[in-house]
Amino acid sequence: MSSVTFVDSLRSLSPEGKPRDLLLRTAEILDSWRPGQVVLLTAPTGYGKTTLSLSLANAVISGNRELAERVIHVLPLRSIGDDLFIKAERAFRGLKPFRKYVGLQHMGRMDSPLLGRRFNITTLDTFVLSFFKLPPYELHKVVNKYDAHYEVSRGFILSSLVVFDEVHLFLTETKSATAFVTSLESLVESNVPVVLSTATLPVSHLEELRKRVEAKGGELLVVGPEADDSPKRQVRVVPFTGDWLDKAKELSKEKSLLIVTNTVKRAVEFFKDLKNSGLSPLLLHGRMTERHRQNVLSRVLGEDRAMSPGTILVATQVIEAGVDISAGSMITEVSPVESLLQRMGRVARYEGESGEVYVIRSSDNVYEGEKVDEAWKMVENGKLEVPQGDVLKLNNSLHRALWELHRNVFTGSKTALKLLEEECSFTRSGELIKVVPEERLASLDEGDYLALERGTLKRAKDKIVGGLRRGPEGVERVQLSEDFYRILEGGDPPCLSLWMMRNRIDSLVVKGYDEEVGFVG
Repeated sequence: MSSVTFVDSLRSLSPEGKPRDLLLRTAEILDSWRPGQVVLLTAPTGYGKTTLSLSLANAVISGNRELAERVIHVLPLRSIGDDLFIKAERAFRGLKPFRKYVGLQHMGRMDSPLLGRRFNITTLDTFVLSFFKLPPYELHKVVNKYDAHYEVSRGFILSSLVVFDEVHLFLTETKSATAFVTSLESLVESNVPVVLSTATLPVSHLEELRKRVEAKGGELLVVGPEADDSPKRQVRVVPFTGDWLDKAKELSKEKSLLIVTNTVKRAVEFFKDLKNSGLSPLLLHGRMTERHRQNVLSRVLGEDRAMSPGTILVATQVIEAGVDISAGSMITEVSPVESLLQRMGRVARYEGESGEVYVIRSSDNVYEGEKVDEAWKMVENGKLEVPQGDVLKLNNSLHRALWELHRNVFTGSKTALKLLEEECSFTRSGELIKVVPEERLASLDEGDYLALERGTLKRAKDKIVGGLRRGPEGVERVQLSEDFYRILEGGDPPCLSLWMMRNRIDSLVVKGYDEEVGFVG
């Protein structure tokens, strides 16, 4: 038995060696883990849940391989993974060479292609493809009639401790919920230790997960949220119907201000209105390159991850989960209550802080009207609570197909590819396409890519000016055929990303990327 227990490791990474109660209880369960156990850690935003994964990884790297050979931390968004990787660099400052042990793996980054490092940070879509026999870094081989080393990535996963972070976000869309639930069931049946982490999981979803874990012979252990060691902070929520711009000017005089919108379009509008009024805001959303996003966050955040007084950041939902940021005040468009609670967690995030959240109506909403109206009523009544929740919606045919891929040793990557050709994605209703701004081609590296939804590209097709193809001599620019534009508009075959792979097009080139606002389309 290794002398470095998970509890020991957690204490070594906690301030003054005193870990928070819920994290300590989770580490204790893992130190005495029994096959089939799944730990659901429910703790408020700002509690420091990511410290748990860092401590688990630290124990494994230090030689504790009794429970697992590695830790895989699965997240819903690439931006959260980027942030966690930076935290890992700080936490493991003395680890040499760092990238031998820690890898960030998603569409824009390939540190650990088969998830074999001791600590792997990845996204749900990358994890699901790797688990169900289509490792992303070899997907182009399968598309072009070759085999993939899928059992290597599956072997790495099945010998890991898997942490699913921000679980509530996996359950917001039918496909991602289906892929997550099938992954969870498969891991439980295979006796893989699993930790689920969340701040706002509806009761109905919790009970559905419990039922499914128990159906596979497992046990769901809920840790939290009754502990009284949560950060002592005061956040006042106010329904606001006045002029948001006047309120923004007022709030930013003494405190930092975070403004959260429901769409990229609205974020850009707010950003421009603030600039035209003489203020100096920054902007953050999902249609920015990784380099651009990191540059914005580095300008916004201090060493303690708090925004400096007078700083104004306008952001979309990318700020809701996992991005460790603390603002003095907030103006946010109304959204479903789970989303609002996550946004509130970005205000007065730490012990002893206080702040205000002003909630405004939105004229451009991407959410269901009924859920938004319910949230607005809660704001007016001054009490935000996670609702019981709707029945968890799954795609039964996709669930059966993924389960069969896991259980049947005679199915391989080619069978998985047929399913992917039908679905285009196992985790989302639309496709994400890898894109690079034309303006970055002269000095292109891994931080210059972004992922755009197919619908965004369809609306902005006049800004697509070619593609990039990787060859033995490096990257070359290629023209796009009429077939590309036909498929983009909805022609056969339905999956644009797979068509690009078959034609060895690594990414698209778009013009009009703005260094302040990103790609608006």
